[in-house]
Amino acid sequence: MRSRVLVLALLLAACSPGQDAVTTVPLEAVTTTTAPDAAATSTTVVTTTTAPPVTTTTMDPGALIEVEFSAGDIIGSGRFEVPLGETVTIRVTSDVAEEIHVHGYDLTLELVAGTTGELTFVADIPGVFEVELERSHLPLFDLEVGG
Repeated sequence: MRSRVLVLALLLAACSPGQDAVTTVPLEAVTTTTAPDAAATSTTVVTTTTAPPVTTTTMDPGALIEVEFSAGDIIGSGRFEVPLGETVTIRVTSDVAEEIHVHGYDLTLELVAGTTGELTFVADIPGVFEVELERSHLPLFDLEVGG
């Protein structure tokens, strides 16, 4: 039992700071084997991870996507689906000066701290495009344009 606790403690200590996910290892997934002469010990740990769920929102005609960036948090993030040819308005409120960048369309919008900015365009390129805070390199959401 002591070797299992030591193995789990070593695994937790080896995690890098700032990791987004924590993996829990049940004790039954830890196997310790000791050689007959007690000089060599082998430990096997089996882990599984799962990705967080992605929320997809299908937008109504004349799509308005609203996102807020406040105190380092993104409110209203996810994946938004719009039909090909749809007019899309992206409305972003930010507490810091930033630039919004719609990848694939190469559209940008300068935001002044404490204000709301809007970017309107026709979604005429099919695919999935990241919309991000350009200077911070933080993804706001994904825009999925149907074919």
